[in-house]
Amino acid sequence: MLKPLVSILIPVYNGFETIEKAIQSCIIQTYSNFELLIYNDGSKDNTKQIIQKFYDSRIVFIDSTTNQGIVFSRNQLLKIAKGDFIAWLDADDCMMPNRLEKQLSFFDENSHIDICGSWMYVKNSHNESLQIAKTICDTDLIKTALWFKNYIFQPTIMSRNFYMKENIFYNERFNNVAEDYALWIDLMNQKNFANISEPLIIYNQLNQEDFFKKQIKLNLEDKLKLIWEEKWQLLTTPINLKERRLFEIFVYKNEKLKLNEIKNLLNVLSIFNESFNQSNYAKLMIAYHKCRIFRNAFFMGKLLHIKLLLSFRYYYHFKKVFLVK
Repeated sequence: MLKPLVSILIPVYNGFETIEKAIQSCIIQTYSNFELLIYNDGSKDNTKQIIQKFYDSRIVFIDSTTNQGIVFSRNQLLKIAKGDFIAWLDADDCMMPNRLEKQLSFFDENSHIDICGSWMYVKNSHNESLQIAKTICDTDLIKTALWFKNYIFQPTIMSRNFYMKENIFYNERFNNVAEDYALWIDLMNQKNFANISEPLIIYNQLNQEDFFKKQIKLNLEDKLKLIWEEKWQLLTTPINLKERRLFEIFVYKNEKLKLNEIKNLLNVLSIFNESFNQSNYAKLMIAYHKCRIFRNAFFMGKLLHIKLLLSFRYYYHFKKVFLVK
């Protein structure tokens, strides 16, 4: 395999507690032909001093005095990256030592893939043990699955460097939240995605209370609505506002469903099936959500929609083969 240059990109803001480990995880990579670009987005703590402790010719440090947000930082890094490949790392996460080597080998063997993620280890702030977060790996299924939810973990992403050449960047409307999902939706019909079924990143997860506070502070719900508005436009048949909002809630939450809600959700899924040309992957995703409808229905809803049980063979196939967690 040739030795292409990889640009590892780390945006950081007030990351003095974790940035040292993040950088060290890059330096010890088994693949050494990389440049490490670190963008300090106006940190108010000792982040700058910690970064400057490292003496490695592969490190390029960009120090900004003003904080402009994660999207601005990501785009600035993309504009100066010289690598044939882009590998992202968040300042509070770490790479496994063979991360670059594994993903480059995957690209070498799969020339049609443009963007490659992976599974990841998840480290909880209250528990030192690592859990594995799994996601879909099949390329064709990912394209269908992205319509429903984000099945690609931003911290694990490596991609071919097409950004400057094709004028593709993160959308500033999604600054600090959901910017990755918005980009995947924009690229859904232009690029091919894949995930490697192996954890290549250690992801530091916020505790639940801090996570919910962050969601509220960054208006995650409003940002997801913007993404959904774009997705609804991709359908061949329009769906009324009531059904759209019901389905958006259903995708993210397991709440009990009334009879009229079941009817509306099934109508949305039937339109999906038509819009996706009844592909096998669409059928699999639709069957998976039909099972969720049956599971969340009240007793009478289960009786009236007993045929939904037929979808459970697809549900277990989805869980087993595509390893969704």
